[in-house]
Amino acid sequence: MIPRNVTIPVTRTERYCTFSDYQTTVLIVVYQGESRIASHNHPLGKFRVRDIPPRPAGREELDVRFSYDLNGLLKVTAILLSTGQEKSIEIDMTGGTEQKRDLSAWKDAPGAKAYRAVIRTAERLLGKPDELTEELCILLQDALDGLKAALLDGEDAEAAAEALRERILEAKGAAL
Repeated sequence: MIPRNVTIPVTRTERYCTFSDYQTTVLIVVYQGESRIASHNHPLGKFRVRDIPPRPAGREELDVRFSYDLNGLLKVTAILLSTGQEKSIEIDMTGGTEQKRDLSAWKDAPGAKAYRAVIRTAERLLGKPDELTEELCILLQDALDGLKAALLDGEDAEAAAEALRERILEAKGAAL
């Protein structure tokens, strides 16, 4: 949305629409990076827009506005066009807040092949925000990040994988 080396302050807006029939929730995940594949970029934050009127896919639209200011503050605001409802997140890009580690190289770690299936299952569940509570999404993402970090650090990945499997079962139970 906001290209590298652009003059700041800058604001960009992109319009999105619901992708499934009668969708009532949208999870907005903010990434930093240049890859067209989201998981290859660095996640900065996320928030959820709830109470979307249930309509057929594509009938509800959201404007997502990205504003970056001179103080290094990135503000991402989602506006539901039909109701005017707004939800936003502010991200301090100066490093004043805790920075998340880049875990995108987990696939190259020794032993990663053994955990691909459980990681992919967790990623698929996280791609269905309507079916999980925000708290469960956060717990599942934390367990997923824990397994990827363990693989990268050469630590006991099996303990982290078991924690992720438990969160997956919890998420699948909640989705039923």
